[in-house]
Amino acid sequence: MVLLSLSLSACDSDSAITYEPSPPVPSPTQGGGASSYADGIGVPQPLMPSAFHVDPETVAYSTVPPTSGDHWSRPTQCGFYEDGVADELVVHNMEHGNVVVSFNLTEDVDKERLPGVHESLNGNDQWLVTRFYPDIPQGTVALTAWGVLDEFEGINQGRIERFYEAYKGNLFSEETRWLGRGILCTNEIRMDR
Repeated sequence: MVLLSLSLSACDSDSAITYEPSPPVPSPTQGGGASSYADGIGVPQPLMPSAFHVDPETVAYSTVPPTSGDHWSRPTQCGFYEDGVADELVVHNMEHGNVVVSFNLTEDVDKERLPGVHESLNGNDQWLVTRFYPDIPQGTVALTAWGVLDEFEGINQGRIERFYEAYKGNLFSEETRWLGRGILCTNEIRMDR
């Protein structure tokens, strides 16, 4: 929550009301609040020129999976989605400082392991969307945050943990920078493709 302080002076023609954001109050659910790229964790991507709500249009993104751009007006609920989630939903999640794990795993051992990795991440129900994503090569996992992408074969739990811890609750989008905090996805509606 952003708090505003209000200053009032005597009520005359020179009176002014000023609003100054109070500093965010840290909490365990607030996320990391990174305001810049973490060196060596993912690869920064050029941001698309706009981030407008375009329901129900399909958007052509500049990266696969996407890391920024126009999106639908509601993000999806954090969680693990075996059947996938539309790009236009998770881009809104990323705009809010959420992390997205996209997977197209072919090995049964990897398919069985990934839900446990998802559940092991602190605050996964507040900052993380994990989804099946057929548009990346088979056997691949891709990690995305607003303007950041990392992709690798199979499951690398340490790499997933580092990316998630570095970027959950990030302040990369204009919206999160303005608010001074990331936006939890716990109040959203679970929406599949």
